[in-house]
Amino acid sequence: MNKAEKVKEVELIADKVKSAKVVVFADFQLLRASEVVKLRQGARAQQGEVRVTKNSIINLAFKKLGYSQPDLRGFTGVILGYEDMISPVKFLVDFGRDKPTTFRIKGGFVEGNLLDSKAMFSLSALPGREVLISQVAFMMKSPISNFLNVLNGPLRGLIQALKMIEQQKGGLN
Repeated sequence: MNKAEKVKEVELIADKVKSAKVVVFADFQLLRASEVVKLRQGARAQQGEVRVTKNSIINLAFKKLGYSQPDLRGFTGVILGYEDMISPVKFLVDFGRDKPTTFRIKGGFVEGNLLDSKAMFSLSALPGREVLISQVAFMMKSPISNFLNVLNGPLRGLIQALKMIEQQKGGLN
């Protein structure tokens, strides 16, 4: 790779990192070709992509963006997630769960912060975007439902009182 190609690659990685919501650094050098294909397909399904480049190019791209440079050694693949910051990490943790000797998460980068592998595993334990949205919607609906029940309480009481009076008087004739 000549200097012009390296500069172009640094620009490309910097643009991708800048637009990504999450960047995960992983070592998957020992994966079989079929497993790498599954990794790439899974990343695409999570609105992401897998890139393989030199550690020095990754460091230069992070330096260009003004971010802290990751401490990367050995083979490093970069998995970028563009839509959601949790789903790609969940996918990678699940993907690597049964491949502890051939796939290893080294760390990542989320919202301007470098994270180690333990922090990435913690991030994967969080609920996904859809689950969080449904939880927020439920929390917003709950006070409204309770308020509606409070407003309906006196009306319900009045209706019950009228029914009791009706029963006492023997019903309508």
